[in-house]
Amino acid sequence: MSKAIRSGRARLAVLAALTVLGALAAGAAGAAGATVVGAAVTPDGGGYWLALSDGSVVHGGDAGYYGSPAGTTLAKPVVGMAATPDGKGYWLVAADGGVFTFGDAHFWGSEGGQPLAKPVVGMAATPDGKGYWLVAADGGVFSFGDAHFWGSEGGEPLGGAIVGMAATADGRGYWLAGSDGSVYPLGDASSYGSEAGRTLNKPVVGITATPDGKGYWLVGADGGVFTFGDAGFWGSTGSQPIPTSVVALARTPDGRGYLLAGADERVFTFGDYGIRASPTAPPAPTPSRTPAQAKTPVQTVPVSSETPVPSRRAGRLHVRLILSWTWRGDHTRVHSLRVLGLPRDGTLRIVCRGPRCPRRGVQARSAGLVRLRRWLLDRSLRSGERILFTATAAHLTSERIELAIRTDAKPIARLLKG
Repeated sequence: MSKAIRSGRARLAVLAALTVLGALAAGAAGAAGATVVGAAVTPDGGGYWLALSDGSVVHGGDAGYYGSPAGTTLAKPVVGMAATPDGKGYWLVAADGGVFTFGDAHFWGSEGGQPLAKPVVGMAATPDGKGYWLVAADGGVFSFGDAHFWGSEGGEPLGGAIVGMAATADGRGYWLAGSDGSVYPLGDASSYGSEAGRTLNKPVVGITATPDGKGYWLVGADGGVFTFGDAGFWGSTGSQPIPTSVVALARTPDGRGYLLAGADERVFTFGDYGIRASPTAPPAPTPSRTPAQAKTPVQTVPVSSETPVPSRRAGRLHVRLILSWTWRGDHTRVHSLRVLGLPRDGTLRIVCRGPRCPRRGVQARSAGLVRLRRWLLDRSLRSGERILFTATAAHLTSERIELAIRTDAKPIARLLKG
C-alpha cells in the first residue's frame, strides 16, 4: 500500500501463501478493453463471479452461470454486481443506473433513463434479496424493493469520489466508501474508522462489511487491505508487485477469508477462501451455450516471513504464533495474536526490547492468554524494537521466538535456541 500505512500478517513458524486463480469464462470472453468491475462470492464460499465492464460475467469454483448482457448494446458500461442470498442469481448495475437481473434475481427498479448528477458506481443487496441500493460517485443513494433509504452524501463535500457501498447485517443501514479512504456510515451503520487524511499509495476502490456488520474492509487499487472493527486481516497484495490493479474485495461467508479481484480477471485468495475454493477443486460446469476456456495455471508467491521450524523431537515444545499487524509509517500496531501448540500447563512470556518498551514484560499460562493479548494488542512497536516470545512447559525444552520490527513494514521472525 503506501509507505505510511500497510497491513500484514506475520506467521511465526508457519508459511502463508497467496494464491492466484485463473477464472473460467462464462459466456463470451470480455471484449477487448473490458475490465473487471465487481465481484461476489457464493454462499458456501466455494466459488465466485466477476462482472466485466462490457456486461460479461466470469465464474470460478462452484459458482453457476445465469446469463449476462454481453454482446448487447449497453447505454453505459457495467460498474458493479451483487449476488442473491442463495447464490442462484445476480444483479449487474451500469453507470447510468440500469439494472440487469439473472437467475433468481428479481428486478426491483432502476435509474436507467433518469438524469443523474454523477454516474452510479456500485450496488448492494438487502439481506433477503428483495431489494437493493445503488450508489453514485457523489454519494447519492437510490433504493428499490424492500431497501429503505437511510440517507446519502449527495450534495455534501467529499474527500474523494464514492467508490462503493456495503449494507449492514440487518439491512437498516449502509456504509459508503470514498477513494481517499473515507467511510460514511448511514442508518444503523456504526463507524469503526477509516483511512481519511492518510497518505495512500493507491486509491481505495471498494468496501465490504463483515457478516455481523461490526466491521469492514477497505481495499486499495494495489491490493492493500485495511481492516476496521471485527474485520480480520488475512493477507493482501499491498507489498507484492502484481501485474494488474485490484478492483474489488469479496469475503467468504464466515468472514475469515476474502478474495481480491484484479481488473484483468486474476483472483487473489486469502484466509479460508483458499481452503474452501482450492484451485484443485473441480470447476463449475460451463453452460453448453457458451464456449469453455482452459483453466489458468495456479501460481503461488510468499506473502509473509517464515521462521525456520526445528525438526520435531520428543521432549521439545513446538509452539506456533500467528499475529496480524498494521504498519503506519513509523510504527507497527498489533491487532491479534493466536497461540497454537502450547500445552495446558505451559506458560508464554512476552518481553519488549527497545528504548521505548515498557520495563516489564508479561506472562501467562495457557488458560490465561487473554492477559497477554491485552498487553500486546494495539501496542505501538517502533522500528528497531524486538519482541521476545518464550514458551515453557514442564519437562520440555523451551522455545523462543524473536520478532524484529523493521521500517519496511514486514516484521522478521526468527527461532532462537531454547
